Amino acid sequence: MKNLVLMLCVVWIANGCASDEPGLSGPDNCLSDSCLCPDTETCDHACEPGGLPCRVVCSRGLDCNVICAPDDTCAVDATQAAEVYVDCRDSVDCRVVASQAAEVHVDCGNSADCRVACPATGCTVSNCTGNCAVICGALDLATHNGSTATCP
Repeated sequence: MKNLVLMLCVVWIANGCASDEPGLSGPDNCLSDSCLCPDTETCDHACEPGGLPCRVVCSRGLDCNVICAPDDTCAVDATQAAEVYVDCRDSVDCRVVASQAAEVHVDCGNSADCRVACPATGCTVSNCTGNCAVICGALDLATHNGSTATCP
């Protein structure tokens, strides 16, 4: 019985350590807004508002989740990541390069300038308004339906 109680306490504590930020799967594992993600686990990072421009380089073959800060510049290189989730949250400038990623989800968050390089398929960019450009694969333009752009 003590082992069961101990196990439940460990699970409860571990769940309390996970990030409360939507879009992040776990605790932030970048030490700063200039981050080279660990190559052994999913990369989770929430950029600090008012700091230096946020630049995140995701690891090859692993998931990458980044939340950009409002009114800041954010650049995410997820070229060969597995699943990519980026929330630009009204950033001044948001750049996502994920041209060889397996699956990509970007919320431009009404960013003033949002540029996304997607794989040929499996990419969705929402809230793509203002100066928003989405490229699918080498040179194909995304299909737009309202403020959502997709690469089939």
